[in-house]
Amino acid sequence: MTGIVLYAYYKDCDPLTTGQVKIKDALLPFMVLEIFKESPGMSGVFISSVFSGSLSTVSTAITALASVTVHDFLKPIFPWSEKTYANISRGLVIFYGLVLMLFAYLASKLGAILQAAISIIGLLCGPVVGLFTLGVLFPFANSAGSLSGLFVGIAMNVWVFVGSKSYPPPAKFANALPLSCAVSSNLVANSSQAMTTTAFGQSINMTTSSPVLATTRPPVSDLYAMSYMYYSAFGFCFVVLVGVIVSLATGGYKTRKEVDPKLIYRFFDHWLFKWIPEKVRRMLWCGVDHDISKQQTEKIFHIEGKINPRFQDDKV
Repeated sequence: MTGIVLYAYYKDCDPLTTGQVKIKDALLPFMVLEIFKESPGMSGVFISSVFSGSLSTVSTAITALASVTVHDFLKPIFPWSEKTYANISRGLVIFYGLVLMLFAYLASKLGAILQAAISIIGLLCGPVVGLFTLGVLFPFANSAGSLSGLFVGIAMNVWVFVGSKSYPPPAKFANALPLSCAVSSNLVANSSQAMTTTAFGQSINMTTSSPVLATTRPPVSDLYAMSYMYYSAFGFCFVVLVGVIVSLATGGYKTRKEVDPKLIYRFFDHWLFKWIPEKVRRMLWCGVDHDISKQQTEKIFHIEGKINPRFQDDKV
């Protein structure tokens, strides 16, 4: 929504193209300063709101890092007192705060911070979601398949991410909306040098760069043009696919009945999939929900030598 507002506001004069701002992340603060230029203090209120939301998230993350370090790494090894652990936890908060400040400085050198953050999160979070999905939906998934899928999913995401840095996507993959630069003559004169580049940092004169791209880019480079917003879904698919294949290849189907049915989510029993024949849906559960011993079956279907009325008409 913010991007749509920015485009609508600057559709007639793109500050990035004219050189008024140098990076995409500066567009929103620039718009705020321009809108509230006649209202002193309002831009400061906006910046304060942004920092307030950011600091609440960062402080929670720092506290969680310190807590996990103490409870999962230190307590199982060192038999210290609770007061010692509390002091260590306070020191870790300061340590992790300094580390995050260092990373914030490094992030400022990466260019588009939002794109870098979403890319890094997508590299890891997508495969992790795929790992949990594999365990919840597929009763035959085992440790070999889960770990293989996780490593392959992360590796594929890293491969595409590194490839996108080696072979940046050409402008045709950006599907950029049209922009104009109907600005005053003095602004054009001051930013004539900046006008030689587009909002994507590529030369406007594509007659010289296109042949180079066509001859030097390998066919697989089109995959590298994938949007960073799709890294999560890309890694997720590989985790599930590889996890299922490796689990079946390593005997996961034979050990499927050892899984507690309560730990499996009956995804295909949802009302959205009622159109699938019942036999097919039962096959998708790989027999886990039918793993009932003979004695358990007799207790369920018989009461004092008589058939339980609940199951008299049940063909199962």
